Amino acid sequence: MKSLFSQLNSRDKNYYLYLTHQSFFEYSQAENNFKIYQYPSAASSLFRSIEFFWKALISLSGKPFEQRHEATRQEIKKISNALLSMEEKSRVWASISGFSEQKRQLATYGYYEAGSGGVSPYSEFSKSDIQADMEKAEYVINLLRKIHLAQVLTPIINVGILSGYIEGSKDEVACSNFTYSNFKSELSLWLKDLKQITDDDGVKLFNPTLINLNQLQTGLIPIVINPFGETIPHIKNNIGMGFNAILEYIRNGGIFINAAGHPFIYGWNVDSGNVGVIVPTIPTIRGVKVESNGKLRLWKGQTWLTEKLLLTENFEVRVIWDMAGRSGPQEVNVQYEKCLGDRKVAAFVFRPIRDLTSKVIPLVSSDNEIWGKVYPIVAIQFGRGFLIHVGLTLDGEREYNILLDVIRRIGMRGSKILSGDFTKQRN
Repeated sequence: MKSLFSQLNSRDKNYYLYLTHQSFFEYSQAENNFKIYQYPSAASSLFRSIEFFWKALISLSGKPFEQRHEATRQEIKKISNALLSMEEKSRVWASISGFSEQKRQLATYGYYEAGSGGVSPYSEFSKSDIQADMEKAEYVINLLRKIHLAQVLTPIINVGILSGYIEGSKDEVACSNFTYSNFKSELSLWLKDLKQITDDDGVKLFNPTLINLNQLQTGLIPIVINPFGETIPHIKNNIGMGFNAILEYIRNGGIFINAAGHPFIYGWNVDSGNVGVIVPTIPTIRGVKVESNGKLRLWKGQTWLTEKLLLTENFEVRVIWDMAGRSGPQEVNVQYEKCLGDRKVAAFVFRPIRDLTSKVIPLVSSDNEIWGKVYPIVAIQFGRGFLIHVGLTLDGEREYNILLDVIRRIGMRGSKILSGDFTKQRN
C-alpha cells in the first residue's frame, strides 16, 4: 500500500491522526454501550465512528470533504485508489449507506427534538438492529486499521517512551522501578539507542520521545514502550487510572510494547514515590519451622489471584510462572517466527505464554526441555491495537539488544505482521 501519510504536511498529518483516533474511540464507545444495553447510545457512537472513518481517509487522500455528517457515494469516491480499491469502495458504501442523517438525529437527539414521526429511539435501535450495524461498521473499522498501520508504520515512526510521570507536574515523583528491566534504567539511553536504529538500507526508522501517561490518548504516537518492565505509573487512590489509560490507548489503535516480565503487576505512585502490587493477592503460609524452644515459626507470603491478573482478565492470556525447582528467568534458545525473519539466539526467558488464541500473533518462540513449546514475545490484539508482551528479563545487555532488534523488525514489517483480520464474537 502506498504511503500517503508521509506526503502530508505536519498539520494534515495531525488532523488525519485525530480523525482516525476518534473513529476507533467512538467504535470502542459503541462496544461499551452495547454491553450495558444502551442501544440508542451505541447507535450514536457508531454514527460518529463512521463519520470519522470516511473523513479520515479523505483527509489522508489529501482532499477536502463536505461539512456534513452523512457520507455520500461521491464522498467515498474521493478516497484515493491507493487506499481502497473500487471493489472495497463499493462494499464500504454498502456497509455505511444505512447510516442516514435521519437515523443519526434520532439516535443523538431523540424523537422529541428530531420530530421523526413519533418514533422512539428505543424501538428503532433494538439489540438486533445495533448488532447488525456494529458488524457493518466493524468491516470499515478493520479496513481503517489496516490502512492506518501501513501509513504510520512507515519511517520515520514516532515512538513514545513512558517517562514515568502521569502529567509531568513538579509535584510528581517519576517512576524509577525497572522490574526485570534494569539494564538500561536511564531513559536517555533508550532514546539514544532507538534514534540509532535503521532499516536494511540505512534509513532511520524511529523518532523516539519521552511521553507522560496523559499523552497516550492524543492518537499522535503509534508505538509506545514501557521501559519499567512489570511496573507502570499510577496515582494515589486511583490505582486503575494508569492501567486504564494504557488499555484505552491499545484499544483505540496503539501498539504498546511492555519491555520485560509480566505486564501490569506493580504500580508506582507518582504522588508518594512508592511502589506496590496492583492486583489482588491472598495471604499464604510459605513454610513452617520448629524453633529450639519447640514453638512453630511460620513463613508468611502472598499469592497472586491469577484470574485477577490484569493481563489475564483483560487480554485473556496466561503466562507461565515458576516451574517446580526452577524459579526466576531461565536461559533457553529462542527462535524468531517467520513474520519477523530468521534468527536464533539464547536468552533469559521470563513469563512466556504457552497457549495461542486467535488474537495472539507469535513473534518469538522457544521449544525447550523446561516448558516445552512457549512464546516469549507475542502481539496480543485488543480492540484496534496490540500489546506486545516481552517475556524476557532485560537485566542484561543481550536481552535488551534482542528487544531492540524485535522493535526494529516491527518497524520494518509491522503493518504486514499486525494487519490480519480478527472477528469479534458478541453475545
